[in-house]
Amino acid sequence: MINASATTSTPGADPTASAKPKAAGSNLGKDDFLRLLTTQLQHQDPMNPQNDMAFIGQMAQFSALEQTTNMASSLERYGTSQQVAQSIGLIGHEVDAEDAAGAKLTGKVDSVNIAAGSIVINVGSNKLSPGQILEIR
Repeated sequence: MINASATTSTPGADPTASAKPKAAGSNLGKDDFLRLLTTQLQHQDPMNPQNDMAFIGQMAQFSALEQTTNMASSLERYGTSQQVAQSIGLIGHEVDAEDAAGAKLTGKVDSVNIAAGSIVINVGSNKLSPGQILEIR
């Protein structure tokens, strides 16, 4: 594996001078992994190349990371579509809800729309999110 300081320094420079630590709690993503892999290949000694098995292992890790990222994205889209379908099912039903100010309101769901990627449930003149619905009748 490569030294992390090699990815942030220039040849001949002090490797600790330009190394920037990641913020606490931050995670490495697929872009970081690809950058590390590219940097490792650029700085590899052609007379002493990396073990083929290690390289194949890293490529497999990158592939698994990319598939996991794609799956997470698909699950997020699926969850959103499920929430839209459930919200559409509220049309015509009477609901009890809590508005943004915390006041309780009762009314019939007139329509549902998506604004700026968020689901908006219209109850009379009130615009509610699915999380504000307390009871459905």
